[in-house]
Amino acid sequence: SDTKDSAGNEWTSNGNVEISTSNPQGAASSRPALQLDGESYLQAEDGISLGGRDFTIDGWAFIDKKCGSYGRIFEFNVAAKNGKNLILSRYGGGSDLTFYAENNSKTVSNLVDKLFHFAVVYEHRKSIAWLYINGELKTKIDVTIPRRHYALAYLGKSSWDSDGLFVGYIYEFKVTDGKALWTDNFEPPAEYSPLKLDEPKPQKPEESRSSIIHMPTTPVKPKTSSPFDGIFNKQTKPEPKNKNEKFRNIF
Repeated sequence: SDTKDSAGNEWTSNGNVEISTSNPQGAASSRPALQLDGESYLQAEDGISLGGRDFTIDGWAFIDKKCGSYGRIFEFNVAAKNGKNLILSRYGGGSDLTFYAENNSKTVSNLVDKLFHFAVVYEHRKSIAWLYINGELKTKIDVTIPRRHYALAYLGKSSWDSDGLFVGYIYEFKVTDGKALWTDNFEPPAEYSPLKLDEPKPQKPEESRSSIIHMPTTPVKPKTSSPFDGIFNKQTKPEPKNKNEKFRNIF
């Protein structure tokens, strides 16, 4: 079945893709999550174009211990098994997270079985891709990413057949093309955290205020035709600050 993100792009669900209204600890959450069971994934029908300018990919993730070896949170690739890629995944079958940009990789320790916020921030002028975890800079890759069309754009799946599928939760997955939302350590957007729903909502930083597109606080029950219908944000998208800035709320 198919669904659309908030920018109107079609995504195809494969396998038993579900919407969860519980957080990984089992408590009720008003933030719907993409829950993947190791036999399912999402794929953008027309791929995703990024690079040649700043961009940000961010969201919340929980990698279950049952997640397959190198199970992907996301993979954007120009073709199967290609080095022109952007990847965030489990590192092997261990407890670490690995980040790839143009086939260069860095690893962050001890993130399996934990809920965390991730942000991949690319600054084109500096030719650097930064990885922030829970708002803290963890690593960087010195790389120049030209404008690329990633024909294969997956949530939960690798383009390498030998890699496992993702098991866990993905919340508030967003792609912002045309802007590096964060260039220093930051407080993660707690008002979108599935574990902080009852806390006072902090004021968002001015620099990112127009860049967050969020889903409705009350999930809409899906139709039987697709588990995604009605879940994605139907609100009017904020106007970008410049003609290059685009917003995409995938999940």
